[in-house]
Amino acid sequence: DAVQPRLGEDMAPPGPDCPRLGLLLVFIALSSCAVGRTRAFLGPAAVVSRPRSARRPPTLLPAARKGGKRSRPRSPRKRPPSPPGGAPLGFGPSSRPGPPGGGGGEPGAASASAPTGPPPPPSQSDSPVHSDLIRWIKSSDDAHVSPKFAVRPSDLGGYGGFAAEPIGRDEVLFRIPRSMCVTHDDALSDMYSGEYYGVIKDRGVKDWGLILLAGWLAEERMLSEDSRKAGSEIYTKHKAYTDSVPWGPGEFGQDHVLYWTDEEVDRRLGGSRAHDDAVLIRRTADGAARMVGEFALPVLMGNRVDLELEDTSLDTLQRDWADTVRAAMAICLSRSFGEEVEADGGRVVSEVCLLPLIDVLQHSDEPNTRLESYDDSILVLAARDVDRNEELFHRYREEDGRAMPGHRWFTRYGFVPGNDVPVEELLRDRSGVFFDS
Repeated sequence: DAVQPRLGEDMAPPGPDCPRLGLLLVFIALSSCAVGRTRAFLGPAAVVSRPRSARRPPTLLPAARKGGKRSRPRSPRKRPPSPPGGAPLGFGPSSRPGPPGGGGGEPGAASASAPTGPPPPPSQSDSPVHSDLIRWIKSSDDAHVSPKFAVRPSDLGGYGGFAAEPIGRDEVLFRIPRSMCVTHDDALSDMYSGEYYGVIKDRGVKDWGLILLAGWLAEERMLSEDSRKAGSEIYTKHKAYTDSVPWGPGEFGQDHVLYWTDEEVDRRLGGSRAHDDAVLIRRTADGAARMVGEFALPVLMGNRVDLELEDTSLDTLQRDWADTVRAAMAICLSRSFGEEVEADGGRVVSEVCLLPLIDVLQHSDEPNTRLESYDDSILVLAARDVDRNEELFHRYREEDGRAMPGHRWFTRYGFVPGNDVPVEELLRDRSGVFFDS
């Protein structure tokens, strides 16, 4: 299991230098117990979460999958394998790329422009958002997307990765620079909110990694959407990625209990083992929205006023914020990866991140891909020979009913593994997946 952040009772509180920071500390003190009650539900299995539409869960990266503790090696191989026919990808004075488009830069640096370069060939994706995602990733000199890789509709729902051409065992499918991943550093280095996210982390709030990721993702989404409504669309650092993930029910085949109303949860899950789990997940999302909203809402309101949007009421902003944080939490629960890395002083800490394009792959307990993790990038390689038009799968966690019962797969990832019967039928027939016999 992943090492979880502990409540740091011995940590001296940071000195607040503005009123909102002091209010945030008070809010954390009052709410951390309520958020912490979900630990048994959100624990390492979900904060080490992950993938795609309605058909996959989370996991540690490969090295931590079966008992190992480190997903990013402490003595990493500094030069990962190159794709066929090419020199090593992007290794030079700076091994971490800056904003997409080339050149070095600090992690967390934002891109102010749209994806550059020619669009990928139609054989790689007929989905505009996934075409933009592939083009954005290719715009980095340190990235690689194999021309044999394609994004297409999956029989499992939503989209998945496919072999456009035969792929050999150990062939590199794509390489994603860490600077293109959504990480804690994005939240902590944010110009407006980074100081406050730092307070949440330093105070050891339960599930702080999930809160940072979901809160920052929700801020990015709302800033981007509000600018689009005003006709002056901006391109935030990860816009190509955030446009490729579902933000509501039915998008890319996604369903999640965080999209439902309280009445729907009671009606559809009442009496089942999934009901209390769903309620606690929803409470965690709402608690995160209130906590992060203490400092995010003034920024978002200021942006709406500056853009001269038609509706700048506080009620509308609060409603939009709550809905967006729930959707961001669903994205993080169903798609985020967790890995353990060595911090200062030799401590091993858990980090949560979102890995663009990698989370397109659907889940299978018999995967045909594998991940390799390096200091500067994540690689996806073929685990065996793959035929043309064969779908690519990754095992995000083992389908162990004891460690993760079927009803908890549903409340986190939106599906029950190894099951072809619609969830509504399982609930109606009072299946043992959801009900005690």
